[in-house]
Amino acid sequence: MCSGLGGGAKGFRKAKSRVGEKVATWRCIGGVDNDPAACRDFKSLVGADCTLMDLFTRERIGNAVPPDAAEAIAEVMGTTLLLAESGETFQLSATPVWVRPIAIALTLPPAA
Repeated sequence: MCSGLGGGAKGFRKAKSRVGEKVATWRCIGGVDNDPAACRDFKSLVGADCTLMDLFTRERIGNAVPPDAAEAIAEVMGTTLLLAESGETFQLSATPVWVRPIAIALTLPPAA
């Protein structure tokens, strides 16, 4: 539903699935986003139309992505797009995960 700038759609368009001798390919028929710049980027990158439509209001969902996470996501997306453009379809990486688990301990007094 949220096409963004088109990295996922571009990757899907290059993907092929094989089962025996059958080969399936993906076709993107368009995207939907509430950001005019993202819609322009999507059309430029993917070559399919992107509909500008606000499905939800910011008041309803808030700003769901914290700034640090948004920056980390953008870095990974940029790297992924560059690798896809060069024909790289898979890469193992030692890059640390940017969402870390948190361990929380709770101490309770002994039962009386």
